[in-house]
Amino acid sequence: ARIGYGRGATLNKIFLRFAEPFWPATEDRIIALPPSLEERGLFVTWMNLTELTGEPVLLSFTSGANGAACDTGAPDDALVATALTALRGIFGPDVPEPVDYRITRWLSDPWARGSYSYSDVMTRAEDRLRYVDPIHDRLYFAGEAASPRYYGTVHAALLSGQHAAFQLLRRLAGVDPVIDDLPWRAFLERHPAAITTMI
Repeated sequence: ARIGYGRGATLNKIFLRFAEPFWPATEDRIIALPPSLEERGLFVTWMNLTELTGEPVLLSFTSGANGAACDTGAPDDALVATALTALRGIFGPDVPEPVDYRITRWLSDPWARGSYSYSDVMTRAEDRLRYVDPIHDRLYFAGEAASPRYYGTVHAALLSGQHAAFQLLRRLAGVDPVIDDLPWRAFLERHPAAITTMI
């Protein structure tokens, strides 16, 4: 219960596709400080996805309390306008309108009710380890919230899923897991503790 999720904070993404790039081709990440503390979490970090998508696409985020407010209280056109204002603050007034956009709304999604866990002043590392403890050696848990160090990340979710699967292999099959065919084997070779424990 001391691990935060959803409620008054969330992370969402906005993808803006343009007719052509107006940003430097060499930049993969663009970060600008918000004009005020009240605007933290509103389109501060931008990522250039052109190389990944083959299209002139920029990605940005809303996060924290502002992320929750945008998710539940702002229509798409208002979010696009706010994102464009942020881009024009970086690149000047000639930033064009996008030709398309996509916006995630994880807090409003009835099947998700949030996007990632977060720590508050009462959260302790042991809370996350307690969260992942199996129940009666029958019900195993995994997810980014289970990691004391990397919560809120994809690799935390992946490693916690691996941890649960390895526990089940040891318990049900009585064998130690083999990491040879895992796509993230190189990581495990550099961090062998991740094979047996949550890191």
